Amino acid sequence: MGHAVPAIPDSLRENLAYGLGSEQAERWLADAVERAEELFEAWDLEPEQVLSGGSESLCVKCTGADGDSVLKLPASVPGGAAEIAALHAWQGDGAARVLREQPEQSVMLMNFLGWVGQGSYTLPEVLDLADRLHRADPAPYLFPALDANLARRVAWARDRFAEVSDDEALADVDAAEKILAALVDTLADGDPVLLHGDLQPKNLIVSDAGLAVVDPLPAVGPAMYDVALYVVKCPRDHALTSCQDEVLALRPELDADRLRQWCWALAVLESRPYLGDLNARRVEYIRKFRDEV
Repeated sequence: MGHAVPAIPDSLRENLAYGLGSEQAERWLADAVERAEELFEAWDLEPEQVLSGGSESLCVKCTGADGDSVLKLPASVPGGAAEIAALHAWQGDGAARVLREQPEQSVMLMNFLGWVGQGSYTLPEVLDLADRLHRADPAPYLFPALDANLARRVAWARDRFAEVSDDEALADVDAAEKILAALVDTLADGDPVLLHGDLQPKNLIVSDAGLAVVDPLPAVGPAMYDVALYVVKCPRDHALTSCQDEVLALRPELDADRLRQWCWALAVLESRPYLGDLNARRVEYIRKFRDEV
């Protein structure tokens, strides 16, 4: 073991290139590797593996005096600062703890929670996790409003459907944008809360302390956003309608029409035409409830 960054997965390079552009991604990655190797020395870390799941950061699993940890260097300094603030707000309840940080670059060292995709969890555990995250007090920190998160998702959706000239889907995006604006403006009891912002299976980890989540896109907004995004992104063998109905059975106090509006609008934004059959359940859900919402 040395103090060099281990092999970088091709999938991470591809994800960075998608978000930053090929040339900028390679320049940023070269700089991030250099900074990571400096921090291995400064913080006495032994790098083990570059994690492949991220799309806007370099994450390296390490060992050291703090035990198993993850060194994360985000491509976006403001985004990294928001993540650090959220982790401090959550205080290790459902998320990692910040062990060390370098604020000027929003670099963080976090305790390693476990591996994505290992272990199992239930929908009640997901809802309990969301509740714990939402109980955190966002007041001491400056978090963006949910509007910025949604605007980015709307722009991505428009780009995807414009590439395949899908006029019906583009009309759905226009409708979804209006629905989401109205939902954000109409807060329910207890709103707004500190949202994870990207609550979905690929970010869930079964840790020793219970279900936890990584890679937040923190924002302040209606609690139902996190729940609805999970419904839209729920495991592939789970129909969106049945997942939505299970949420309502577990949380009968939720407004069914409001949840359906959130789920429909987010299903539109998260639809991926290039996934073919894997996207079929979202398309079915969008068509089924288009007239109702």
